[in-house]
Amino acid sequence: MKKYRILIIMASLFFMTSFGYAQSADIQKLAQERVSSIEAEIVAGNPVLALSIEQRQKIKALHIKRTTQIREIRGSDLAEGVKNEKVKAEIKAFNQALIQEILSKEQSQARRDARGAGNKG
Repeated sequence: MKKYRILIIMASLFFMTSFGYAQSADIQKLAQERVSSIEAEIVAGNPVLALSIEQRQKIKALHIKRTTQIREIRGSDLAEGVKNEKVKAEIKAFNQALIQEILSKEQSQARRDARGAGNKG
């Protein structure tokens, strides 16, 4: 009986760890896609202004933080209206940090120009 308990506990721990890793890998993949998307917007505006390795790492870390916080908000017991406001605040904070702390003024302008050109078509 004791052996079965140990076996069940070990199996449970294994599945919980695997599930946590799968979520982490999913967030990592989303963050990498977001970095690529941002870089594509910048390069579409001005090919010379591609992201540096350091900028890519900062954007990825910022996106992982944002995604994690948004998932926590959506999983909370808050009212839908409150959840939506908090999610909007997280997205706004991400964009502000991206523009003010990570991208250069030229990169931000190139991104804006590329996004604006895409909306005019």
